[in-house]
Amino acid sequence: MITAFSEQLLTIDELRARLPALRAREAGLKDQIAALDAQATDRDAYLNLAGDLEGFLARLRPTTARPGRMHEGCRGGARERRPRSPPRRQPGPC
Repeated sequence: MITAFSEQLLTIDELRARLPALRAREAGLKDQIAALDAQATDRDAYLNLAGDLEGFLARLRPTTARPGRMHEGCRGGARERRPRSPPRRQPGPC
């Protein structure tokens, strides 16, 4: 637009009339660029997280493949529990 004005292809009034719309378009495009940058940053963070998760799962799989590994620290194993009986009543004076 400025080039068209400097080459006298556009009058100053036409330039002034078009500038607000061009500035609004520029602002919209800058907002789109910022949104795309944020989206790319989020995607990178997601991929890093997915890689960390894959590494964690790879380390976890060998330990879960061996039976009894999870309960090594438990003593006595699981015991069967009996329900408690209600407390005995004391006989009354009657």
